[in-house]
Amino acid sequence: MKYTKLSTKINFIVGITMFVFFFTISITTINYLSNILLKEAKVNGSNISTLFAKINSSPLKRMDYYAIENNTKEILKTPNISYAEVYDNSKTKVNYSGEKDKNNHSINVLPFTKKIIDDKKNNIGYVIVGLSLKDTNKIILNIKIIFYAIMITAIIIIIFSMTFVIKKIVNKPLDELLNSVQIISNGNLDHKVSIISNNEIGILSNNFNKMTDKLKENKNKLKEYNQNLEKKVIEKTTEIEKKMKELEEKNVELNKALKNIKTLQGLLPICANCYKIKDDKGYWTQIEKYISENSEADFTHSLCDDCVKELYPNYHKKKTKNLK
Repeated sequence: MKYTKLSTKINFIVGITMFVFFFTISITTINYLSNILLKEAKVNGSNISTLFAKINSSPLKRMDYYAIENNTKEILKTPNISYAEVYDNSKTKVNYSGEKDKNNHSINVLPFTKKIIDDKKNNIGYVIVGLSLKDTNKIILNIKIIFYAIMITAIIIIIFSMTFVIKKIVNKPLDELLNSVQIISNGNLDHKVSIISNNEIGILSNNFNKMTDKLKENKNKLKEYNQNLEKKVIEKTTEIEKKMKELEEKNVELNKALKNIKTLQGLLPICANCYKIKDDKGYWTQIEKYISENSEADFTHSLCDDCVKELYPNYHKKKTKNLK
């Protein structure tokens, strides 16, 4: 799941960040403490070499090499002193028991050189004292181990704490949100996401519920619209069927009327005197009879005004006088 990968990435990023943070702090602290210890060791080495030069000033001046040997043996009893050498002005070593072990000149030994000054402030030789850093390095190593152990422990604790917090704050709400999305995607728009929190997930859940309500409202509107549309389609279909039926009836009537219609076309031979018409068979027929037989027209007989005047002059005069 995506949120599982997200939590893993968060834990990884937090782990790396904590490691870098604690590692930086540890290195800085270790270097700081190491510098303090080394500085203290250098101060001790400088003080011891200065003291060794002072106690050998009189023996070297009077060439009392036995006293110098005794001083050397005593200084070698001091902790962390690896070797002590005494030289005269000719750079000749005058003591022979100045080494504690054969590795006295290793990199873990700091050499300190001090001049031997007599009571008249004359330089009569010098001493070299080697200070071993073995104990100091052990202390520094122990400090590193302690800090690294603390760092690793802190990182482990933080990672486990972050895992618990992410599981409670992120994974659990996301799991519930995912289940709600699956339920709603299956068509159940009445389902509500029951995540109550003031963080981003709570805001997302609230907006998701609002979106679901809007989808439900739009779905109901669409359903109502489809129902109205279906009703209107049925009404229009019924009306169209009714119109079609009426149109079919009209067509039947028109076809029936067309069958009864007879049309006169072409040139009709007509007598210039009696106005008889010659039919297709060559017979002359009265115009009234010919038209009645070849069309749907019927004739009624009457007299026009001119014929009335000619045939019935008295009636015509009387009629004209009444009209005036």
